[in-house]
Amino acid sequence: EIKKIIKDELGLNINIVSGEDEAELTFQGAVFQINDNSGSIVIDIGGGSTEIIYGNKTEIKFKKSYQIGVVAAKEKFLKHSPPFEVEISDFQNELDRIFKDIKGNDFSFKRTIAIAGTPTTLAAIKLNLPEYDEEVIEGYILKRNEIQNLISELSILNDIEIIQKFKSVVKGREDVILSGAIILLFIMQLLKSDEVLVSTKGIRYGVVCRELFV
Repeated sequence: EIKKIIKDELGLNINIVSGEDEAELTFQGAVFQINDNSGSIVIDIGGGSTEIIYGNKTEIKFKKSYQIGVVAAKEKFLKHSPPFEVEISDFQNELDRIFKDIKGNDFSFKRTIAIAGTPTTLAAIKLNLPEYDEEVIEGYILKRNEIQNLISELSILNDIEIIQKFKSVVKGREDVILSGAIILLFIMQLLKSDEVLVSTKGIRYGVVCRELFV
């Protein structure tokens, strides 16, 4: 119905991609500027789900969508601002259940790449940016201990205090940045990744790459 409305009103044909196609496009967008063909893991934390894709420029070897995201986590677990300790504990237990298959995978990767709002916002905080700047954030290396420290800081602040402390870079994400940081840290711990390369790119870049090079 939405496709028809857009077609009737704007004359545009909308292509709705499958979940598998979305994962491939996201991966291609995140790695297209990388020069070597070594293995990469891409973490894409969304509102309702989190995608993990592993491969190189020529082959995707693993891709899966996990049914947990920043908004879902906030609504189901971190209901108070700031959250109670038991809420964070219950959330971490749920993450352990959801991502249990990651523990059994023998990934051989050179780098971990994190895309979307959680890592870019965390990078902006660490860089003390007054406002979002894609050129500065792109390629920033976010370390695991930095994320852990930010989680400790965010977990004792309410939404208003988060905005007051970190200004406009968290505006609109002040209520979900903690849940996203917890998800990102949890996955990094499972992967034994000490750092992630922050990418502002993703599916839209993947679409461009496919149109230009395929």
